[in-house]
Amino acid sequence: MSPAPAPGRAREATVEEVSTSWMARVYPVDALLFSLFIFDRVSVGPVPAGVLLTVLIGVVGFLRAPTLRMPGLQVLAVAYAGLIVYLAVVSQDAGVDWQQRALRMFILGILIWVLVQGRFDAYSAVAGLVLGLGVNAVAYYAGLTTDAYPPFLTGWLGDKNVAGMWYATVGILGLVLWSRQRWTLLWLATASGLLFLTGSRTSMSGFAAALVWFWARNRFVMPARLVLAGVLIAGLSFAEQNLARIGAFAERSGTDFLRARIGAATDLKVEQTPWYGRGLTEAWVQLGELDRFWFHDSYAALYVEGGLVLLSFVLVVWVVVAGGVFSTAKLTDEARAAEAALVVLLVCAWQLGEVFFTSCAFIALGLALRARFSGRVSGTSRVVEEDFGRG
Repeated sequence: MSPAPAPGRAREATVEEVSTSWMARVYPVDALLFSLFIFDRVSVGPVPAGVLLTVLIGVVGFLRAPTLRMPGLQVLAVAYAGLIVYLAVVSQDAGVDWQQRALRMFILGILIWVLVQGRFDAYSAVAGLVLGLGVNAVAYYAGLTTDAYPPFLTGWLGDKNVAGMWYATVGILGLVLWSRQRWTLLWLATASGLLFLTGSRTSMSGFAAALVWFWARNRFVMPARLVLAGVLIAGLSFAEQNLARIGAFAERSGTDFLRARIGAATDLKVEQTPWYGRGLTEAWVQLGELDRFWFHDSYAALYVEGGLVLLSFVLVVWVVVAGGVFSTAKLTDEARAAEAALVVLLVCAWQLGEVFFTSCAFIALGLALRARFSGRVSGTSRVVEEDFGRG
């Protein structure tokens, strides 16, 4: 595969003029901007840095011409806008404070737009994420970041489960950045080690499931993949009930007891929620007079906030459209990696709270949609890379 040009560059390189070296493959601005997502949860005044960064990415993307076209993008955008309007109406009717969360959901859509239209080079974006997470780990162990969950690796990501989600997701996406198998294996070992240091058991489970899916995706026909999905779900459930508190994780009885209380209260709130939902920001439970906790189950959060409408929309887009669970087509390595990254997030959503409407999730979703559906803009003379791997 030929390397892509930097979106928006004045001069358009021909295939012969594009160097095949690793350094020439990375566009610094694209890599730098995506590396800054390690500050996603750091507050800049009242606003998370990830929100400001996404807006900046949108501004840069607006100034660049699209190099790719995704059929059906307009339909997806209209459906997503309609979903936000629906959630606003339900929330307003319920009398809850919804404006900030709805705005955040709208801004996240920018990441889909810039990636599926090729306004940012996907290889550089993933390389930037890899670089950023490496810097985060070095800075953490050098004592340059906060340390909210010692001894677990968090850094500027702030929370060990959030860190686990990022390291697991980018660990899968990064599998296809390397041209030689020994570098891929070295990356896999490094990503696994960093993920273990976060102490996030659910993220580790998602990473393992994603590796299985990445291996099996083109080897199994569609019905066999559906069976594999069922086996993975059953295996993860068994591991959670029987293996989650052994070895290095044997001393988690206190946090697991709290998690169980939150889970029981979550189930009760779900049972009492009408099919159309309670409105945005309502995915929380009260334990005692003062202790309020957000849901740990993102699927329950989807239902409580937006009912069957929000839950169905997310599952259809993630599992059927971007995840291609019923697809019979063979995929490129890049598309398999992006699809497997969605597996990480689908597993994380089971236990880690807010997952679907995060920067990490929308980056993975954008890359999956890009790898599966985007094609070269008709009539363009530029070199266009439709995937983000080395080939």
